[in-house]
Amino acid sequence: MLECRKLIFLILIVSPLYVTGQDRFDMNLVILINEHVPIGSISKLRLMVDGEEFEADYVPGDFQVPGVRLEDLISSSSSISLAFDYNDFEGNKHELYNYQIDLEKGWIDKSFVVLRIYDLSKKKYRRQFCPLQGKNYTFELDLPGQSIARVRKRNANDSCH
Repeated sequence: MLECRKLIFLILIVSPLYVTGQDRFDMNLVILINEHVPIGSISKLRLMVDGEEFEADYVPGDFQVPGVRLEDLISSSSSISLAFDYNDFEGNKHELYNYQIDLEKGWIDKSFVVLRIYDLSKKKYRRQFCPLQGKNYTFELDLPGQSIARVRKRNANDSCH
């Protein structure tokens, strides 16, 4: 009888933790902006799935979206985007940048993702990269066993078209 009570108690304690863990999308994600890991300067982070927005939590190396499951993202989603605001402070100057990165389904189930964003309003990166269509930034990814890199300009004066 005592063993049965212990088992029921254990099930009641562990079950909610197990269910909660399954209703959350987790990804080992590190975001770099202009070659730096932003700490505390990313806000309004959200995952956009087929036009619906889900608030997300992020610290470097840990991206979580409560209420979304990986299986649902892979099986039914037609478009997935990561969107967030980035606050850049240089001296007394404050700039707010908005980023939206379209994600492929094959990227989100990897053991880790390193997302490198380059702000092309910065001269250094404008000389190296062409922007995404309609944006003033570009990005690259590192995934297990592969990297997705943008073609770099040979000369700063090269055209993007």
